[in-house]
Amino acid sequence: MTTLFEIEADYREALAAAGLADLDALLRAPAAGPPASKHAHRETVPLEIKIGGAPRRFFLKRVFKVPPRHAIWPLFRFRPGISQPRHEWEILGELAECGIPSAKRVAYGERRVLGIPTQALLLVEAVPFEHTLEDWLVTGFERPANLTCEQRDALIRATGRLIGCIHGRGYLWPDIHAKHIFATPALGNPERPDWHLCIIDVERMSRRYDHSKQHWMTSRFKRHDQELFVLHRSTVPTCWSRRDLVLFSKGYGDGMCKYFQTPRHPWLRDMIRVSKRYSMSPTQPEGLSHPRRIVREKVNGIMAARDDRDVLAKAGIRSINDVFELSEGKNLTKPGLASYRDRIRLTLRGADGGERACYLKRYRRPPLIEQLRRMREHDRRDSSAKREAHFIKRLSLLGIPTMHWLAWGQEMNGPWERRSFIITEEIAGESLEKLVGRLSSTPAVSRCLTEAISPRDRHEIIRQLAIIARQLHQHRLFHRDLYLSHVFLTRNADGGIVLRLIDLARMIEKPLLRERWVIKDLAALNYSSPSPLVTRADRMRFLYHYCCAAERRLSLRLIWPDKLAKKVMRRTARMARHDLSRMAKA
Repeated sequence: MTTLFEIEADYREALAAAGLADLDALLRAPAAGPPASKHAHRETVPLEIKIGGAPRRFFLKRVFKVPPRHAIWPLFRFRPGISQPRHEWEILGELAECGIPSAKRVAYGERRVLGIPTQALLLVEAVPFEHTLEDWLVTGFERPANLTCEQRDALIRATGRLIGCIHGRGYLWPDIHAKHIFATPALGNPERPDWHLCIIDVERMSRRYDHSKQHWMTSRFKRHDQELFVLHRSTVPTCWSRRDLVLFSKGYGDGMCKYFQTPRHPWLRDMIRVSKRYSMSPTQPEGLSHPRRIVREKVNGIMAARDDRDVLAKAGIRSINDVFELSEGKNLTKPGLASYRDRIRLTLRGADGGERACYLKRYRRPPLIEQLRRMREHDRRDSSAKREAHFIKRLSLLGIPTMHWLAWGQEMNGPWERRSFIITEEIAGESLEKLVGRLSSTPAVSRCLTEAISPRDRHEIIRQLAIIARQLHQHRLFHRDLYLSHVFLTRNADGGIVLRLIDLARMIEKPLLRERWVIKDLAALNYSSPSPLVTRADRMRFLYHYCCAAERRLSLRLIWPDKLAKKVMRRTARMARHDLSRMAKA
């Protein structure tokens, strides 16, 4: 057994005074707070160590068992095994030499058996900045302060410059996420603001080429574009304007030009191409809370946030048994609703004394065929209720407005579902199906006087509906019940239209025969849009917004509007014939 341990010279005295001058002491060190992250074989915990008489904050990454991927698999490629802490220790040292701002490394330790790493740790000092790019830019986070246009422009350009320096030095960073980049305003001239940035979590960063050579020119966007996609996706639902892209690309070019003598204008074209798929996003509702801001925990079989748990407790819901014994509320039945499912409308009283309308879905011992279908279509460890909660969060992270769930719970017997439930908050609005039905019942002569939406709002509804459908299909998500009845129309205080997607219980992700499900979703929208109220021009406008920026992630056979329209019309005709046959049998 071999033990490796190293401490930076500036921190040796402080760690020795704290009794943390060896590997075993750090592995057993008590945390100064809840873990920042915790997994089966590793964790990241905060520590407080006094330096110069004042406590300073550190983060300790402890790997109790190095996984085979890092310890053994490299041996088959004739490379020594290396743990994640040791790799991050080396990368942090290289970044410091390059002048790229990153977390300061403090100590590193590793235990090896026969040359194979078994345990390891890394101690780094906490970044002196308090807020990340998520806090400053992403919609749904609490802004530390209101940024002026000049400050926001400077932040975006500084971010591009930092990423350009990283790529210019030949590094690849798969975890290039907004929450891993800390930022604080620099004190100086307020008319020309600047920012200080610092990166963390670089354990997966690697150097793929020597920055002194010019062979990067042939493949500069083979891997870098993927990382820029990750960065832009981490800022969803914030919409990047063309001005933002120009500023980012200029900063990116400045960072690259530190190491390569290259004209800047190609970077502008490439960055706009790379960011195009994330430059459009549906309008977000007011008071949006980003899913990564909400801290939830499971207590007595119920997964909920602390505030929502207090609301449920006032209604007598403290455990999963209370949910299934609940007899209050209005039972919502409809033709075709399975006997093992319940839909109940509840009225809960919030912390401010106001009433909150919610919907409770309960599932009791689904039949065998439904259990097998759930396992085939989704994770077999997730119940029907957890499946819907999963997709609610998934859509929220993609910037697609949807429902807000208060709580869910499940009881499983291995992969078999015994019972589960989910409680979602009511959306204050009306479905597009009701809106279309109300307008259809109005005589055509007086419709222009009584119509609730203007032509401009009508076009906005079509545009946002197309963007939502395109965002779903780009990420290989398929609703399977994408009718107008499952799209709710709400308005913000400024009158802006917001479309929210509901009823995600049957949604699937990354299925086979992707084109089939694209056609099915679009045909469902087309079938539920009645003529002549929804005109041919409206359908062509939807098709234009859906296809005008079709990306390579969609099948190439679907990006041509004429071919797509023919396939959708054929599927719509099939749906109409199917409904007629069902009505005839009834």
